[in-house]
Amino acid sequence: MNYLIFRTDRVGDLLVSSILLKSIKRSDSNNKIYVVCSRSNYDLAKNLSFIDGVFIFKKGFFNKLKLIIKINFLKIESALILDGKDRSILFSMFIAAKNKIYILNKKKFSFFFKNKRKNLIYDDELNDFKINIIKKTLEKLHLNFVNKDLNILENEQFFTSNKLNLINKNSYNLFHYDEKWIKNAYISSYKNIELDVDNLNFFLNSIIDKSKINLVITSGKKSSKPLDQLKNTMNKLTSNIYIKKNNNNFLYYIEQPNFNELIEIICKSNLCITCHGSPTHIASSYNIKTIDIVDYSKISLYRSYTKHLQNYNEVIRVNAKETTKKILSLV
Repeated sequence: MNYLIFRTDRVGDLLVSSILLKSIKRSDSNNKIYVVCSRSNYDLAKNLSFIDGVFIFKKGFFNKLKLIIKINFLKIESALILDGKDRSILFSMFIAAKNKIYILNKKKFSFFFKNKRKNLIYDDELNDFKINIIKKTLEKLHLNFVNKDLNILENEQFFTSNKLNLINKNSYNLFHYDEKWIKNAYISSYKNIELDVDNLNFFLNSIIDKSKINLVITSGKKSSKPLDQLKNTMNKLTSNIYIKKNNNNFLYYIEQPNFNELIEIICKSNLCITCHGSPTHIASSYNIKTIDIVDYSKISLYRSYTKHLQNYNEVIRVNAKETTKKILSLV
């Protein structure tokens, strides 16, 4: 069968939905899976072996028309609108598919589908779990879920440069210090856990002292003042990799790794410390211990995404001191 998946949002959402895609592929290796994605998750989608074709959803009437023509040539049997986006729902009405399943988190479209209730799944994000939505979708496809489908990146190949061999030869923990740690760089209402360079150094040294293995710190797409200050105290190994000795271990800083590099760094780590996002789901897919920092203001939403995660530890943001203290207790 040919399946069309709508996932025109973020990397983390595609990673969660990949559990469903793995189940579809496992049920019959001849199944073909095509994904309509966003520019944000395109690079991940095109590199996943269980996805057979990827289309970027672009603005503009003629871009949409060309995409409709391309997709309808594929003879899609089942279209799954997983992202719940208005644009995906409306666009899917022009797709010739025998079966269409809609995941809705807004009730405004329910009226238009009142005669097709059997094709609707209402995603109450604050009172249900994403893994339950996946299982309900599989039931409508007359397919089953097995726990090994959680290992979404198992046996996947992500090509990176040899420069990471400098780090991968020894055991290490990972601390992903992206914009979610920086006050006013992400969601300003979240509790402030930003670390100045002195507290950042103390925290990094404490992780190394407690774990007795190397530590890798990675940044997000943007740098920050504490990381720039840290970098200035380190020796440069490659264009974006820096190193500093810490007693018998090493601290590595990888500045703005690309997505494939980040996956490789995570999958070979012993522990992943991160604010909730795609690294959380990547680590879980490899069953790597994860310390995941979340804000209490959206705790129900976060937990809907983390119920199924493997080797998972939740830390609530409080302030820099209390949050890092809790993290260290879990290292």
